[in-house]
Parts: sequence; structure tokens; C-alpha cells
Amino acid sequence: MDTAYKTTLELDKVLNRAVQLCACQETKEMMQALEPAPTIEDERYDLTQTNAINALLIKNGSPRFGSVREVRRIVAHARKGGILSMGELLEIAATLRNFSGLSQWYGLSEHEMLPTDDLFFALAPQPVLEKQISESIISPEEMADTASVTLHDLRRKIRQTEDSIRTKLDNIIRNSTTNKFLQDAVVSLRNGRYVVPVRAEYRGEVGGVIHDVSSTGATVFVEPTAVVEANARIMQLRAQEQEEITRILTSFSTQVGSLEPQFTYSYDAMLKIDLLLAKALYDNGFRIIQVYSRTEESARALAQVVEATYTTDLSSVVTDAQLYIVSLKDAAFVQLLPEIVAGKENALWVHTAGSIPMDVWADKVNRYGVLYPMQTFSKQRVVDFQHIPIFVESNSEADTRFLKAVASVLSKQVYEATSEQRKNLHLAAVFTCNFTNHMYALAAGLLKKHQLPFEIMLRGRISGSLPSALRAAFRPASRPCAAASS
Repeated sequence: MDTAYKTTLELDKVLNRAVQLCACQETKEMMQALEPAPTIEDERYDLTQTNAINALLIKNGSPRFGSVREVRRIVAHARKGGILSMGELLEIAATLRNFSGLSQWYGLSEHEMLPTDDLFFALAPQPVLEKQISESIISPEEMADTASVTLHDLRRKIRQTEDSIRTKLDNIIRNSTTNKFLQDAVVSLRNGRYVVPVRAEYRGEVGGVIHDVSSTGATVFVEPTAVVEANARIMQLRAQEQEEITRILTSFSTQVGSLEPQFTYSYDAMLKIDLLLAKALYDNGFRIIQVYSRTEESARALAQVVEATYTTDLSSVVTDAQLYIVSLKDAAFVQLLPEIVAGKENALWVHTAGSIPMDVWADKVNRYGVLYPMQTFSKQRVVDFQHIPIFVESNSEADTRFLKAVASVLSKQVYEATSEQRKNLHLAAVFTCNFTNHMYALAAGLLKKHQLPFEIMLRGRISGSLPSALRAAFRPASRPCAAASS
């Protein structure tokens, strides 16, 4: 089959952009492997499905939907009787949460029958199992005490026994008679048992079991006789704890295996919905519909460039936009925030500041984030956005993907960064820009003092340096830079 059309239509570039909008790795692979429909009828049906998802996006906003990995392998292992790890069970819980989230999202608004109904009807949420796994497993390495009554009781006994051991060992290392035999007044663990470091020459003065010797031979690690029995008790309790954890994991694994074959049907439907969501978001594109500024001249000038309407009245800002981008001075932002979001609390809101944390939105709107371009901007200088790093963050995975898609339209360098990371990034950028500019200004002053032209530096040591910094050397900036120049 002739595939020259792919190059002509730049299909690879289209798919690479659309892949960024997919949540799951399997969906990304499905998107990358897409081929044109074999018939016009198939193509029309595909379009009606994408249009249906697009209609739901407009009515309901973006669904709560997270990335999951290797779920087919995990479920297959459980179905064969295998015991799933805590990390694998968390992936199952996240998948079940996706089933619930998509089902709830579908039912948020009333609508006629849609060509995607069969996909949503195939989703089979398991809220009880999802909740049990999520509440029982804290992380891939840790199970909660509340996972079972037995586990809670075992860990309580372990803590009590450990406290008893520490008390006895503290008495030994603080006792004026015995502490002189110790290398250090500390308690440590060797082979899972609590020990004290005894000087080799006094090994016979502290009764107990030697579990280790230091590399120099100067210290022996002794388990004092007073805690031998308690240490053995802890070892026994920990073995029972591990048995109980294995029992809980086995129980969950059996429940996961019993979900088949319905789980696979639901999972396949979830992936197809993920694919359609990515297509719909890509198909939507991004269009600026309105510009707000406190000055009419600025609002009109920008609105003309992006072919949008403009306003200088906050109460006249449109209420039906999917995304609101706020770019103000820090002080003005905080002052105007309540007025800016009024009546639009359910839309996605982002600011563009490097130093303001994302959570400034937290008690004002439901969906929020940051779209931070690391660049100093001025009206006099045109910049190439394709080479400007943009850092995004939001309070949901779905909105983070959406912001990355928006940013990727502008720049080839799009990254995720937390508020803490962005604060330090902003500080480093300010330091780099301001101090570099200051150094160039000092160099220009020194050369001028000795009647030498600064232009000679352009062909010498600082050839290729930052353009904005070179200009600043001739005319120092009137206010601090916000970020590093490109």
C-alpha cells in the first residue's frame, strides 16, 4: 500500500501531538499505530464517536482519569492464581477508579443515545474492592495497619515489644557501671535484633549474644541477655506480620482474578475512551476567544493579533471558556483573584508566575494549575516560543495532560514541575539574568572609562552571549528580570 500520503499530510506529526493527550501507555501505542479507515462508512462512524466525546467534553468538562500500566499482565497473573504485589494492586485500584470516574462523567448530563454508549456501558466499576485496596495499601512498599484486625494487633504488639527493648537497652547505656564498656552510647540493629556496641576488650563484661564485629575488630555488637527473649518475640511477631500481609494480598489477588472476563471488557472500553478523548481534545484545537486588560490599548492590541474580542471590565469576561490564563504582576494577581474567578469557578484556571504556588487557587476554584514560560518578555522584542521552556502543573492528571497539550502547541520544550521546583527554577533564572546583565553593565562602564568601545567584546570573549543581556549592558534594566532570557 502506498504510504506517501502520510508524509504529504504530515500524519506522523499529527499523531505525535495527539499521543501527548493520551493517558495510558497502551493508548499511546494505539494512537501511534492508527491508520486511515478502510471505508468511508468506517471513517464516518469514527468521526461520530469523536464528535460524541467532544459533546460530552463541552457539557461535562474533562473526566477524572489517570494513567495505568501493565494492567493486562497483572490481571492475567491473578487469574492464574498468582499473588499480586502491593504496587500491582494499586494499579488495579487506579484502573477501577478510572472505570468509576468515566461512568460518573458520562452520567453528569442528560443526552440522547450516543455512538459511544456501548463503551461506557461496558465499564464495570467495583467501588467496594477499589475502596478496600486503596484504604489497605498505602504505597507499593507499605500496607496500612487497618488492612485487617489481625495485622493491627500484630503491629501493636511489635511496637510494645520494641518499646520494652529500647527501655532496657537505654538503662544499659545510661548505667554508669555498664556504659564504660561501650564504644558508643547508641542502640543499633544487627540481623534484625537490637544490639549495643561493646569494646572488644570488654566483651566478657556485657553478657549476651554477639551478632557482629566491626571491620577493625575494635567493636563487637552484643545482644544483651536482658533483651534476647524480647528480640526473639519480635522476630516471631514479624514473621506472623508477613504471613498476614501475604494472606491479605492473596485475598485481594483472588478477588481481582474473579473479575475476569468482565474486567478485560471494561479495560478495553476504557482504552478506547481514552483514545477518543485524545482525538476530541486534539480536534478541538485551542482558540483564544477573549482578552482582558485594565487598559483598553493593551487589550485591543493583543486581541487584534489573536483575532479575539476584548474587554476592560472583569464582570464582562466570558463564562464559557475551557481555560483561563491569568498573567498579572504578583501583587495585582492576589488582589484581583476573587473578582477574576467569580462565576467561573468550575473552569480550568492557570497563572503564569514562577514564584506564586499553584495552591493560591485552592479555595477559589475547583480546577487549577500553572503554565509558566521561563522567559523575560517585553513589548519591544519578538521571541520564538518554540524554544522557550514551558513548565506546567495542575491539581489533576487530566488537566495536566491538557495543559501539556496547550503548551506543546507553543513550545517544543514542555515539562512538568511542582510549585517547589518552579520556585527554585524561577530563583535560578532571576539570578542568572539579573547578575549576568549587571556584569555586562560593569564591563561596559569599565571600557567606557578607558575610552574603549564595548562592541569589541562582541567579537571577542563574550561572542554568542545572551542578546538581551548585551542590550542591558548599554541600558541597564529599569526593573528586575522575571526569568532567564533565551
